[in-house]
Amino acid sequence: KSVLMPEIRLRIAASASQTVRQEHVEMVRLVARRLPGAFPELQAITHEEDDLDFWSNVCHVQLHRRARAFERMRRICESTGLDPKLVESYLLALIEKAVEDDDGRGGVSASVTEAAVGCLGAFDLEEKTFLRVLERFVSLCTKGTGRRPGSSSTGKGYLRAVSILLEASGPPSGGHSGPDPGWRAGHASSDAFVEFASDKLIPFLRDNLEDRKRECVRGPVAASMVKLLKRLPEDTMRDQLPKVLQVVCNLLRARLQRIRDDAREVLIGLATELGDAYLMYVLHVLKSSLPMRGFTAHVLGYTTYFVLEGLDAAGSLRIADDGLVTVVLSIVEGDLFGDVADAKEASEFASSYKESKRCKGFDILRILGKRIE
Repeated sequence: KSVLMPEIRLRIAASASQTVRQEHVEMVRLVARRLPGAFPELQAITHEEDDLDFWSNVCHVQLHRRARAFERMRRICESTGLDPKLVESYLLALIEKAVEDDDGRGGVSASVTEAAVGCLGAFDLEEKTFLRVLERFVSLCTKGTGRRPGSSSTGKGYLRAVSILLEASGPPSGGHSGPDPGWRAGHASSDAFVEFASDKLIPFLRDNLEDRKRECVRGPVAASMVKLLKRLPEDTMRDQLPKVLQVVCNLLRARLQRIRDDAREVLIGLATELGDAYLMYVLHVLKSSLPMRGFTAHVLGYTTYFVLEGLDAAGSLRIADDGLVTVVLSIVEGDLFGDVADAKEASEFASSYKESKRCKGFDILRILGKRIE
């Protein structure tokens, strides 16, 4: 316990060689099988059959067996839980190395990375451990590349790990205002977490929110950032939220239909996560990004409808603010009357993009009439 196992843990975490890690993981397997009483924390993922044993498969030469090992371990963690000592001493290091080993070719290699980082959402980490792991992945993601992971598959894997950690620790969705009342088990978020989030995590996520190579918003990063903001003080939320929404709404001005559709889907998801308490923020940023002229006027009315519909379908739409009604009606007025409405009636103009093919003003009024208080 005091000599061999600490050295094994060190080699698993520090070695860049898959062969060396495989040999040390094999030593863990032998210890777990032959000394079960001395290392009870290892038994939850140890099995007599090699096909079901985590240690026999997590560094296996066949990549699909590695992916199955992580998936099986995640299911065990979700059903019965795992000893924190096991998670901190062995599993977090193995997950980090699984992302590091991604060759960027997709296929089975990518499935191993996805299975590995997916386990992070199942771990019940204490806040101190959570902060350390989160800071570690942020550091790995930005190492040698500034703040952006670029096109590196390894960098994207670390970014995915950060997103999963934040999603797993976030507050319940829907209408939450201000800091989250607890940290999983009910303990208030510490000053250390708030400081780390404000100084490092928020700038990191904001810089990686947009995939400029593909011209799209990274949906998981946007959702994670919103969940993070909901755990922070209200003034931080109000300061940072418009910046996140602005990145998404700016892409709605793109000429390519694919880019607009992807951005709209992300915006609807964010609005649903935020709830009606922050609907005014969403609409104000939407109006400032999409002027009431040209094709952006059609995109504005079309997107406003689907944002309201998404909130309505989620059961989190309640309109009790006169200012909110005024903003919505101004969008409806522009969609139903004037140059925007005339353009919709011109067949050659309406056929150019789907936002102009149908007026959504009446549908917005229907939702408004149903949910106004």
